[in-house]
This record gives sequence, structure tokens and C-alpha cells, in this order.
Amino acid sequence: MEKNLREDEIKELEEEIDSAVDRLFVEKRKGLSESLFQESPSLSPSVEPSQQPHRAFDFEPSPTPSPVPPVPQPPPSSYLKLIDQIEAQVLSLEWEITDEKLRKTREAIKTLHESFEPRTDIGSVLGLMDSLLGQMIADEENIHPPMIKFLLDAKETIKLLLKEETEKEFTLYKQLAREGIEARFTGLAGPKQPSSPGPPLLREEPISEKAPVEWKRVEEMLTQWNEFFEKADGVLRQMEQHLSRLEKVHQEPLNSSGKGKLPLMDITVFKAYGKLYGVESQKIMKLYKIPSSFEDKYAHRSKVRLRDIDVTLIDLKKNFPVESWHPEGPSKLLTIQEEGEYKGLIVEEILKRLTISPEDREENGKPLLGIIHWVYQAHPVEVPILNFRKL
Repeated sequence: MEKNLREDEIKELEEEIDSAVDRLFVEKRKGLSESLFQESPSLSPSVEPSQQPHRAFDFEPSPTPSPVPPVPQPPPSSYLKLIDQIEAQVLSLEWEITDEKLRKTREAIKTLHESFEPRTDIGSVLGLMDSLLGQMIADEENIHPPMIKFLLDAKETIKLLLKEETEKEFTLYKQLAREGIEARFTGLAGPKQPSSPGPPLLREEPISEKAPVEWKRVEEMLTQWNEFFEKADGVLRQMEQHLSRLEKVHQEPLNSSGKGKLPLMDITVFKAYGKLYGVESQKIMKLYKIPSSFEDKYAHRSKVRLRDIDVTLIDLKKNFPVESWHPEGPSKLLTIQEEGEYKGLIVEEILKRLTISPEDREENGKPLLGIIHWVYQAHPVEVPILNFRKL
């Protein structure tokens, strides 16, 4: 009996234990399922695209390379030919001033002005030359030497502005040269007078006494500019001499037969019968325009009378008989003074004035002082310098 009781107690105890265990697991499962169905808070809230945090740094776009400045190019050969043509025309005005020459010079300047239209500095100088030539054509009787000097200096200023040096000092030098030309043009033109009286003023002002003082200041400024241009002219001549020496060294193979060099000389190159010759510039007196029949009419004479002087005619064809003679244009008479005697040459045109050291070389007994090497129309040429003591 006791045994059965114990067995029953043990069985009941086991059932209670099982029941307690079941209850325990049922509560845990229930709590777990509830926790699974509940919305658990997110560890990090969702962020809108517009609220995205910025990165610590952004990559900047690589800077675009700055444009490389264009390399300055030398002026085209067509410009250089026009400048040489203007130089020859202005140079010829030193000896003879005619309406035809003035108009040809002005035409060449207008053509060059159109070519250099983008260059305001060169265009302003060419505009002044064109304006002055217009005044000279309109009033040829009142042409005076400072006008010719202005044209020559303006031509040198254009050549200076065409140089490609980029140093700051050289740029300032070019600016001063251009402003000096403009100031000198103002001095040449003088105070402008109105062609017709203007409308009456509402209020008449008393004549100011400062006007003479202001004009005196302008004259002083022009004097300073003239002094500056004299110095600039000396610098340009030195540059031309230096370039001539470089050109002479470059053409040294042509001088292999020479016997030496003469001192620097001022030479004017001219064309006669299609050939080039040179003469000492300080001996030139004047250039006369002659009719086409002059040579046939006076070729047999040794002397001709020109105004108040007797001129001995020099026949280059007799002194240079081996040359082939081909006249290319209208003739002019170039007069030379040699030891008090006047001599004349029939020429076609004056080309250029050079400061150069001739080569001391004899040419089969020809009456020459020497030979210079020059570039004419892009071709190297030898120019004989005439010795008028032997002509």
C-alpha cells in the first residue's frame, strides 16, 4: 500500500514538474513571438537623399590650362616692300618735291595703313603721315624742310614699332617715339583757325591772357621732343650700322676676293639703266626731272646749263662698256658736286640711303671707290660706289 502511494506521489510530482516546465516554455515562446511582431526601432534613421551628409571634401575640377600667347611673327614681305617703297619715295622728296611724288607717297601710305588696320599704334603714325601729305598736296608752295624731316622720322618710328622685342624698356621706348611723333605733328599743323565764324556765344568771355603762356609750353615740349628724336635717330643709325655689319658677315663668302674694308660711309644707292650704283650722299646736290628726249638731245654735249650752274654730263655707258643697258623707267638728272665742279648722271630712281663700310676692291680699272653688298628685292647684289674724281 505504501509502495503504491509512493509511486502515485512520484508520478504526480513528475506531472507537476512537466506541467511547470511546459508553462515556462509557453511563456517564453509567447514573449518571443510578441517581440518578433513588434516594430523594433532602427539603429539609424532613414535619411532622405537631399539630407545625405556631405563628404568631408570634394574633388575640384582641374583648372583649364591658360591659352599660350601667340609667338610674334615678323611682318610679311609684302609689308616690308611697301615700307621700302615709302622710304624711297620720302627720300626722293629731299631733292625734288612734285605733286606726282607726293601723291604716290600718299597712295603707298594708304595701302600700308589698310594692311596695318588692327595695329592702332602703327595706324596712328600712318594717319599723321597721310594727313600731312594731304596738306602738302593742297598747299605745295608752303612746304618747308621740317615737314620732310617729320615724314622721315615717322617712317623710322614705324620701323621701330615693327620690331618684336618684348622688354619693358623697349616697349616704353616705342611708346615715347609714337607720342613724340604725334606731338611734332601738332607743332607742324599749328593752331587751327576756323574756316567760318561759329554761332554767337550766349556769353562773351574776356580774352584769356593764358593762351600765349600755354602755346609757349607747347613749344618747349616740342623742343624737348625734337631733342629726343635726334637721340632716337642716332640710336636707329647705330642699329642700322650693326645690322649692316651682321649682313656683311653673313655674306662674307661673296667678299673672298676683297682687299680690305674702307671706313664707314654714307652712301645713296640709285638705279640707272637697270643697274645699281652708289654715290657719297654728302656730294648730292639735287635731282631734276628731265624730258624723255633729253638724253638724245644732249648726249653729244659734255656740259649743259641748268639755271645758274654748268653741269658736266657723265655717260655711264662709256665708263662701264661691258654692262648691258636696259632703261626701265622715266629718267632724271642727279647732280653731284665734286671739288667745286658740278657733274650730272642720268638715273631712273633713288633707292636707299645706307651707312656702310664698302669693300676696297678694284674692278678692271673702273672709276670706283669700292663695292658694297646689299639685298635688293630679296636678292643679294654688289653695288659699285662711283669715284667722281675719276669720272
